[in-house]
Parts: sequence; structure tokens; C-alpha cells
Amino acid sequence: MSLRPPIATPRASLASRAFATLALAGLPSCSLFSAYPSSTADYRHAFEAGRFEEAGKGYLEEASGADELVYLLESATAFQQGGLLLESRAAFARAEKVVEGFESRPKISGRDAAEGVATAVLNDKAMPYDGEGFERVLLNSLQALNYWLLGDLSGALVEVRRAAERQRAYVAQIESRDPEDPPEFVFSQYLAATIREIAGDVDNAYVDYKQIQERAPGIRRVGSDLLRIAEATGRAQDADRWRREFEGAAPSRSVGTDRSGSLAEIVVVHADGMAPQKSAIEIPIPTGRSVTKIAIPRYLPRSGFATQLAVVVDGRTEGHSEELESIDSIAREHLDRRLAAIIARTAARAAARAAATEIGVNQLRKDKHQLAAVGVAIGAALWNILVEQADLRSWLTLPSRFAMARVAVPAGTHSVRIEARGAAGQVLATYDLGTIELAPGRAIPLLCRTVGSRLFVVRESPPPAAPSSGPSITQPTSE
Repeated sequence: MSLRPPIATPRASLASRAFATLALAGLPSCSLFSAYPSSTADYRHAFEAGRFEEAGKGYLEEASGADELVYLLESATAFQQGGLLLESRAAFARAEKVVEGFESRPKISGRDAAEGVATAVLNDKAMPYDGEGFERVLLNSLQALNYWLLGDLSGALVEVRRAAERQRAYVAQIESRDPEDPPEFVFSQYLAATIREIAGDVDNAYVDYKQIQERAPGIRRVGSDLLRIAEATGRAQDADRWRREFEGAAPSRSVGTDRSGSLAEIVVVHADGMAPQKSAIEIPIPTGRSVTKIAIPRYLPRSGFATQLAVVVDGRTEGHSEELESIDSIAREHLDRRLAAIIARTAARAAARAAATEIGVNQLRKDKHQLAAVGVAIGAALWNILVEQADLRSWLTLPSRFAMARVAVPAGTHSVRIEARGAAGQVLATYDLGTIELAPGRAIPLLCRTVGSRLFVVRESPPPAAPSSGPSITQPTSE
């Protein structure tokens, strides 16, 4: 008499062991089964309410594993907007190391292969978050802003160069680009041009402004800068060109080209709103014996309003912020570009799971194990629904858009305030810098964040010799 094993065939036994192995493989990382926007909602709400230190520390505590980079980026942004510039600089530096690790990996490595297998059998969140191309560039640009706010233009210039290198590397990887795609890296390059110009490198700043005009023509702020530098450096033909292309534009003023040494400058970096969030489109698919599903990420529609900042000096409005780049549009375009590949991977996983389930269930039914077949079919359906998750990770503390304003005024003592204004010009919130001394030939940076009707401002803050009482931020005041 022959002995029969509990599951009659090696094929069914192998399927069961494989299923158990996959289940155990997924359990250690809860991020495989959770949605990033919902799991980080408390930190994001703290950020939106102006509790930046709380948000920064919360994100930092979670920065490990496959999600380390995105949590570091969130933490650095929160600390920066809270005026905790040293903490922000440290978090961005750690994020830089993570990105460098991704960039230095061989084209094909054992880790790549393992991650590929995990992605093939689990979901796209099994892959470490390595950041979108524009996010990697913004890492260095915002780090440059940290150095500038800390009074270190040399450090800012180092980050500007890193951002430029990453921008070139990313552009070189794109085979073709739709002319209708939103222009990228405009904010990063404009910030770089401003820092270069303030540091005395006017010629390279001019190159940056020209490249922005080629990639994103028609920005009035850029036209005024081009005209100003062309006139100041004797580029007569260029000046004529910019007058034609920016009809009615007047050359701006800046300490970078001021030969009299009598000007001071206020540079406002305006981060408006919050970056878009992803949600999942989930479609259950009956497979005959069981159920599987596909899950595709999409960006949620955004509601809200854009604000404009006014720089008011001695009671007179001297300048407004002008939009340079829409992070909202760029993020959506990046997802659209990758959507076909995402759908292909998701469909392949669904098909593979369905096929494996059919093989196992059919073998059990063939061997008269009807109850076991039903159990495997139900278990497989539950597993398939649980494990197939859309990857919703993205840098959510980025703004919806970046804008900038630059105001040059006679050096001396001035009263300065920043006003956040709505679409109809109404004042939503103000930040009063009080009466300040603007030194000749010097530019002071301000980082301003508007979230709805809230306005938060970080002023230049070189590292103190002794511990300070806290960051220089404001809570919103409405008029």
C-alpha cells in the first residue's frame, strides 16, 4: 500500500511553498501594504499648520529602508521652512548620500536583480524610492538656498553646480520631449543665476538666464534680467533682441550689475501651495477560479487658489513674485510619461498570479481535494488584493509652484513687509520685517511659503555663536 502525502503532487506542494514564501517576504515591510499619503498625513497636516519642527522630526524618524529618500526630503523641507536651517542642511546632505548611492550603482547589479524580482511578485513599492529627475535637482537647489540663508554663498555655489550637473545628466537620458510638456528646472536655474550674479559671476548668470528664455520663453522677470545684464556689459545687439522679444520691458536693477555700489536687494523665493498627491485606481479582475487586481497611480485633482507676494518697502509696493515653474504640472507629466510601463508591470503581475492560482487550484481539484482548492482560491484572492498596491510615494512637502521676486532699493534703513495677495489683489496675510538696515551691495534672501491664506517666512540667519531662541518664522495675520 502506498502512502499519499497531504497534498498529492509535487507541483501543488511547490505552489503552496512559493505562496507562503511570498507572503513572508512581504510582511517585514509594512510600507508595501500602506499608502504613503495616508501614512504620512499627520506630518503633512503639521507642516500645513506651520508646526514645521514637529513635521521635520516626524519624517526624520521614519527615514529608513526603501522609503528613506522621500522621508529625508520631506524632513529637510519641513526643517527649512521652520527656519531650522542646520537641521535642514543635514537632512538634505543625508538625502544627497542616498541619491549618490543610486547614481553610482552599476547598470546591472545583484541588488537590482533582487529588487526586480520583488517588484515582479509583490508591487512597485518593493523598489527603493530613488526620486524623480526634477526632485533630485531640487534637492540641490533647496540645499543651495539653505547655504545662502546661512550666509554661505560659497556653499550655495557648490550646490548650484551639483544641480546643474544633475540637470544635464537627466536631460541627456530623455530620448525625446514633447514641446507641450511643461518646462522643467526653470526655478532651479533661475535661483542658480541669481546666486551666481550676487556672488559676482555675472557672465555665467547671463548664460543661465538665456537658457531659461530658450526653454520657457516669455517670463517677464527673466526678460528684465537679460536686458539689464546686456546693457550693463555692453552687449548692444543682445539688448536690442531682448527689447524686441519683451516689448515694453524695462531693465531691472540688481546689486550684481550696480556699479555705483549704492543699491541693496531683497530676493524672495516664493513656494506656493502644496504638491499634488497620488491616489490609486484599483480594478478587480475575476480569473475563473479566483480574483486578482491591478492598481494604477494617478494624481488627484487639486483645489485651492494661487497667491502672489508683494514686497512693500516704506509703504510702497516695489515688486511682485512671478511664477517660474509649476511643480504640479511637472509631477503629473512625469507620471504620464511612466504610466505605460507601470500598467505593463501591473498587468504582468496580475497575469502571473492568476496563472499560478489556476495551476494550483486545478491540480487540487484533479486530485479530489475540493475543499483545499476552494481555500487556495480564496487565499489567493485575498493575497492578490492585499499585495497589489499602487506606488503613491512622492515629495509632498514641495510647493505646487515656485515663484520669485527681486527688489533693488537704495541702501539704508527701510521698513519692509511681505504681503500675500489673492487673485483679486486682496491681502490674505502679511509678514512685517520691521525696520531693517540694507547694506550697500548686499542681497538678503527670504524664503516665503503660502499655504491657503497662511504665510510663513524664513529670513537670512547665519549660524549663531550661542544657541538661539528659535527659528525666524511667522504665523499668518490677516487683514
